Amino acid sequence: MSLSNDDVLKRFREHRKGNGGNVSTDGKYFNSYNATIAQWLHAEDNLKDKEAIVILNGDRLSPTTSQHQAMFRSGDEPVVSYSALDGAGLTGYGRGWNQGPIRDGVQLVDHTPSLNVSVYEDQPEYETILNNIPIGATPYSKEGRWYTATEYYCHYGYEERGHIFDNLDGKCPGSCWGCPDRKGHYVNRRERGYRGYHRAGTVVLRYDGYDYLCGFDEGSYFVSRLPMQVKTVEGAFLVLMPKAVMGKKYLRQGEWFFVEAPREALDDLELEGRRSIEDEFRKLTDNGRFLPGCEAIGKAYWALARQRAAGMGPKYTFTGFKRISNTAALPRVNSRSNAHTVTYLYDTGLDLLAAGTVRHPQHRRLKLEPKTVYTVHKNNSLGDWSAQGRVD
Repeated sequence: MSLSNDDVLKRFREHRKGNGGNVSTDGKYFNSYNATIAQWLHAEDNLKDKEAIVILNGDRLSPTTSQHQAMFRSGDEPVVSYSALDGAGLTGYGRGWNQGPIRDGVQLVDHTPSLNVSVYEDQPEYETILNNIPIGATPYSKEGRWYTATEYYCHYGYEERGHIFDNLDGKCPGSCWGCPDRKGHYVNRRERGYRGYHRAGTVVLRYDGYDYLCGFDEGSYFVSRLPMQVKTVEGAFLVLMPKAVMGKKYLRQGEWFFVEAPREALDDLELEGRRSIEDEFRKLTDNGRFLPGCEAIGKAYWALARQRAAGMGPKYTFTGFKRISNTAALPRVNSRSNAHTVTYLYDTGLDLLAAGTVRHPQHRRLKLEPKTVYTVHKNNSLGDWSAQGRVD
């Protein structure tokens, strides 16, 4: 017998088997069609609370599966991307509709609760709620509506429940189905509309001696392998931060951090720019010596060299900076990764310097401060994966 979705969910919570129209459970895994969207972790695998816990798959597969995932939306259970975990080797098999469960032996180290905010249409925030959702949150809404339903009752005041009239007090003199006073009338009911958003919390998993930070960044799930084991989500973010960034003001896009360059880095860049200008002069002058009366021209060239070196010059090939519009890519650790591209990029040998705009297909465009040069630093992760199947 096919069960309702709610009944299948109830059996899953009770560690029992059950099958519905398009959901099923064997007591450990809850499946939407062929994809695992929830599973139990044993108490010994929950290093935080030492209790059995449900872990959820946050991948968006279809509108129907999204409805099945919403059945679990309580805000207390950890949510991860099984697709991103598959890239990191932490799931059994498959992607998309054939997603398998998380591997046996994966342990939960720590997690923060998901953020769930709902506002009903009779609340003052209803009109503005979707304009203020945080980055990476998934909005949802339901419109309130009127609909017509039929209610049956009899002159004794009994209301029909299913196909049977309430008759608990025994006062009804006869059969409800044959009662001449059995009547029906129509009533209008109204459902309240609501708007809100959901943002998955952050999770730390451990497998085969490595810890993995699983989170949600600008609309996409990610997984990062940590350089060491940690005990908390806060600790995971801390060990990922480059040492050169700690305690400083920075801008960030994905795994890359940008810190305003110190004066010595700019001095090195300016010196390199002067050398390049000198090489140009040697080709045009008598071994770099200006002809008599051309000293003013020389000063102008040095000023241009300083401008170019600091990323402030006109649209030339910069001295010091290599300008390749939208194609100067930051270093990639894997050929399958999506490139972060920078308008101006230069490697001094000691520092990687950038200016202009940073772009990436899975992140918001990052505009660096005009007329400012930044040193570039990668986080300390040992590997990065995203729900789209790419290595970030």
